[in-house]
Amino acid sequence: MTQLRKNILLDTDIGTDIDDTWALGLLLNCPELQLGFVLAATGDTLYRARLTCRILDEIGHSEVPVGVGIPTDFSRTARRQEAWVGNYQLGDYPGKVHQDGIQAAGEWLRSTEDATVITIGPLTNVAALCARHPDLISRCHLISMLGSIARGHRDAEGVISEYNVCGDIRGAQAVFKAPWKSVTITPLDSCGNIILAGERYQRFLASNRPIPRCIRENYSVWRKLDAASPPLQSSVLFDTVAIYLAFAEELLVMRELCIEIDDAGFMRKTAAGRPVRTALDWKDKEAYLDLLLERLIA
Repeated sequence: MTQLRKNILLDTDIGTDIDDTWALGLLLNCPELQLGFVLAATGDTLYRARLTCRILDEIGHSEVPVGVGIPTDFSRTARRQEAWVGNYQLGDYPGKVHQDGIQAAGEWLRSTEDATVITIGPLTNVAALCARHPDLISRCHLISMLGSIARGHRDAEGVISEYNVCGDIRGAQAVFKAPWKSVTITPLDSCGNIILAGERYQRFLASNRPIPRCIRENYSVWRKLDAASPPLQSSVLFDTVAIYLAFAEELLVMRELCIEIDDAGFMRKTAAGRPVRTALDWKDKEAYLDLLLERLIA
């Protein structure tokens, strides 16, 4: 019997850090997942929607509708892939573009059975979805790249207020209080040191398939504005782990924790917190890196 593909709504702040671009490419190459809607999140959401549309157009996936999400303070978020977007406008996209992305995302959720919302940016849009369409949330699963439990970036010991939480703390708190069917997260503990390097990265460079080619073009533009990023490996690919969690968990150490988000943006384990399936570590990180590469170049 053919297994049904999971219906995915992706909420992304693509265009600042490059890992969102890698995550989008991975999602599109996962046969278990069906991307049904992309919602541009925070900062200059018009720029993010234009970038999303051009990527989808470039790699032959203009069937995916794109929504412009709620803009926030532009000064806090760099437009690091703007040179690649160039003069591409929303009107150039062959597919559907929705200026009121929240309304359109709600309509998509209402018409979709057993949807999964994947968030890989601050939660402004998703908090608005919870407020505007509370009846839909109990029908949906949530998977997020979010927070820090015991480690920070690159496996540094100690909890931090992670960007996707502190980018909209009240939004994150509201999302955590919403009645989701299930909530699963990859905090920095599991996603904060995911890098393609060595032979894996060389194989990625050698692939001429549309998705890796598009990622490379964007990474080249992005790296010029990020001097800390080395030329012979990827940057940290945090968001790809959230995509993996949408179809598998076996390579990760998963625990159910009761979590609250405090007013400083820290995740706290408390008896009063909501149950969250949490990816705390890897059982086999090398196997994940192999899987990530093979999916990206498929």
